Amino acid sequence: MLWSFARLWAVAFALAVVVVETRVLLRRQKYWPLAADDYAIAALLVGAAALGSPVALAVGWSVALGSLYATLFSRLDPAYGGTKKWRLLVVAMLVGGVGLASSLGSIGG
Repeated sequence: MLWSFARLWAVAFALAVVVVETRVLLRRQKYWPLAADDYAIAALLVGAAALGSPVALAVGWSVALGSLYATLFSRLDPAYGGTKKWRLLVVAMLVGGVGLASSLGSIGG
């Protein structure tokens, strides 16, 4: 039951990442290689869910959370403009934390 939730949560998160990142790329003048890591994370999460490996999924969530953590603090940097969209990143980190916890809870079970 928990593993099914973990897989569904990862695929839903990956889909949201792809949709949001694609929207940002199409609407703004964002340098496209900066989106490559987000697409790679989405592919890692979907791949791990498809493989059926809770350990691989936990690794995917860890990579995603690390990226979100770095992005959060770059957004909080006053030189960047301060508090720009940091709340959305905190929500994404909470979603990632649920994904990581459900993946870790599925290991060995």
